[in-house]
Amino acid sequence: MIRGFGNGSTRPARGPKEGLGARAGQALVEAVLVVPLLLLVLLGLIESGNSLSTKHQMAVLSREGANIAARGTDLSETLNVVMTGGDGIQLTDQGGAVVSRIIVLHGKPVVDAQVAYPGFGDRSRLGLPDSVAVALLGINPVEGQTFHAVEVFFEYEPMTPLGGFLPAGWTDGIYERAIF
Repeated sequence: MIRGFGNGSTRPARGPKEGLGARAGQALVEAVLVVPLLLLVLLGLIESGNSLSTKHQMAVLSREGANIAARGTDLSETLNVVMTGGDGIQLTDQGGAVVSRIIVLHGKPVVDAQVAYPGFGDRSRLGLPDSVAVALLGINPVEGQTFHAVEVFFEYEPMTPLGGFLPAGWTDGIYERAIF
């Protein structure tokens, strides 16, 4: 049957489902393929943003701690300030800090004193008390110069299910250090 659209049209009429045939499930198949990829990208963005935010907060904490230590605050008090400031990232539950005073003796930076959050006493990457602060060897310091360093450690735990797909070592921990 031929119906016309306007004057002289001979286009055949189609029923409501005529002509769809092979395309009937195309949108569903596309959605099944695209939605998991979009979800993966979304979770990746959330996880990346969270880890970068944590790293930034740790940088702020280490700088703040080193700054107040360099102004004469006791090392134990500096550690308390850093750990209290880390409440936003749950630093007391998932990490810790080490505060060190380094003095240049005989041309080498030596860790003079150190205070650490419980369980982090041997984790300093600068060195233990009375040892050479290897990280500062290349700076050519002046004899008798004093540095204050704050190291912040954090065991990062993914906040999305994406964590199960991350390669080993990605969540081993985040480290940040500031030296004043």
